Amino acid sequence: MCGGNVKLTMTGGAVPVDQEYEAFASAVYGLFGNDRRLHGAEMSRCYEWVEEMGLPAEVVVYLIREMIAQHGKTVAIKTIEKRAAMLAEEEVHSVEDAEVVLTRDKAVWDGSRAVIRRFGKLRNPSEDEQAMYRTWHVDWGFSQEDILAACAETVKGEPTFAYLGGILSRLRAQQKTTGVEKALQQEKDAAAPLKALLKVMKLQNVTIN
Repeated sequence: MCGGNVKLTMTGGAVPVDQEYEAFASAVYGLFGNDRRLHGAEMSRCYEWVEEMGLPAEVVVYLIREMIAQHGKTVAIKTIEKRAAMLAEEEVHSVEDAEVVLTRDKAVWDGSRAVIRRFGKLRNPSEDEQAMYRTWHVDWGFSQEDILAACAETVKGEPTFAYLGGILSRLRAQQKTTGVEKALQQEKDAAAPLKALLKVMKLQNVTIN
């Protein structure tokens, strides 16, 4: 429902107009232009982020503009809504705050997309894959360069985010969240003599840990 701090104007028998909602709708329609006309239900849903999530209208307009820039004008409203919920959870109250959060979020999008490309695929990352990348990058402190370096280890099986996550989790447990390429090479160098010994002894199906 649209009704927070409503300003009404009446002209004879005219229908009341929510000026704040009209200004918001005009701004959002302007972002999509003639390429896409939102349904009334879609617009009302966007305004719920203001009324129910507590985000300032200018923050929501900024969010929609950034999501269009990233995904194009066909971006799903539910996709934008997930980002709106994230901004609300982080108690964003200004465009400046939103810019900080979304810049970080774009790094997650670009990074997870780079992983997909490293896996030899052309699709975009799913929400779950982005969430995993966010954990590695934001929570665990791995740089994009180090995450991509760890992708080299996924060639031993089917490359997936879960597989890569296991490798990064192991490195994190060893407190090797930087210089991943060097750390992995050191592991290979340390294991090389044992592998050679096993080969000489003709031992099969032995896993080196």
